[in-house]
Amino acid sequence: MVATVSHELRSPLNTLVVSGSLMEDTIEQITKSPAAANFSSEIMAEISELEETLSLVTRSGKHMQGVVSSILDEAVISSGTNELTDQIVPLVELTDFPCSIVKPLAEQAGIDLSYTPDPTLPLVNVDVGRIRQIMINLLSNAVKFTPSGGQIVLSAEVQKDGSVHISVADNGNGIADSAIAGLFNKFTQHSREGVRGEAGTGLGLALSLGMAEMHGGTIDVQSTLGKGATFSLVLPATRVFSSTSEITTSYDEIEPLFRE
Repeated sequence: MVATVSHELRSPLNTLVVSGSLMEDTIEQITKSPAAANFSSEIMAEISELEETLSLVTRSGKHMQGVVSSILDEAVISSGTNELTDQIVPLVELTDFPCSIVKPLAEQAGIDLSYTPDPTLPLVNVDVGRIRQIMINLLSNAVKFTPSGGQIVLSAEVQKDGSVHISVADNGNGIADSAIAGLFNKFTQHSREGVRGEAGTGLGLALSLGMAEMHGGTIDVQSTLGKGATFSLVLPATRVFSSTSEITTSYDEIEPLFRE
């Protein structure tokens, strides 16, 4: 039922957002045209008010798109029917794309998002789409809770136990120890407020944890109130390959089982 309703809401919401964006672009073109110099102050005031209204409509539509997508994802994960589509890929493919998506948002907010790709990182066997979604969620959260002039650092590292930690560290307002336990509760907005008043669904972190657990992993949180937070996606060693030869060896070990 939830999935059906969510799907039905997507089309009108997409239409709303696209139409609103097109109208915003049209108004911008009008106000920047030579003819705008002849507009009276009253007309310009009305245009400005219309721009604000359209911006509100578009932002609200985008927010609702996020709500619908989150509810749909949650319904799929909770049903237990969701399956991973695993691929063996370089770990950098899981960090480059999310960083490129969120970096413009960080720049717009006056935040320095830094990331240095490491070509020596291993290969991993994961559902690429799901892991990218987790990282976009974690990076977007960092932007949400980091003030202008702040810094976010994305990094990835292989641990001594063979697991991989992909971390997002910010120097925002941090999280109280008492609030960390409830961060991953569904539909719960924790006590840390977005510095720019952004609204959320209370599902982002819960969904991210659910997708991490589907991979046999988890999400680790380290924070000091007033000094920032670090969220790390932890992928188990069983999903990490140090080289292509290791992949070949693993296949050679199991391939005879299919002939029995």
